[in-house]
Amino acid sequence: MAKLIVYIAGLGFLGFGIAALIDPERLLAGMGLQVGGSGSLTTELRAFYGGLELGLGGLTILLALRDRLTDALGLTLVAYGSLAAGRLIGILVAGDVNTMIWVALAIEVIVASLAGWQMLAGRRA
Repeated sequence: MAKLIVYIAGLGFLGFGIAALIDPERLLAGMGLQVGGSGSLTTELRAFYGGLELGLGGLTILLALRDRLTDALGLTLVAYGSLAAGRLIGILVAGDVNTMIWVALAIEVIVASLAGWQMLAGRRA
C-alpha cells in the first residue's frame, strides 16, 4: 500500500510538471488563472510548476525504487501537506475560489493523509 501511495504521488507530480512545462497557460486556465502571454511569467511558471514538480516526482519515485519508502512517504507527506496548507490559507484569505481549487485541496489532503498513515503504520510494524 505504501509504495502505491508513493508512486501515485510521484506520478501526480510528474504529470502536473510535464503539463506545466508544455503549456502553463492552459493548465492554469483550468483553475481560473489568466497568465496573459508574458514571457517572463510563463518562464517562471514553467520553472516552478514544471521543473519543481518534475524534480519532486522524480525524487519520490526514485526513493521508492531504492526501497527508501520512509523517505519517500516523508517527502510525499511534506510536499502534499504543504500544498494543502498553502491552498487552505489561500481559500481562507480569498474566500471565493472555483471548483478546481477545492478538488486540488481534496487530493492534496488525501495523499498527505495516506502518506502519514503509512508512515505511522510502518513504525508500528
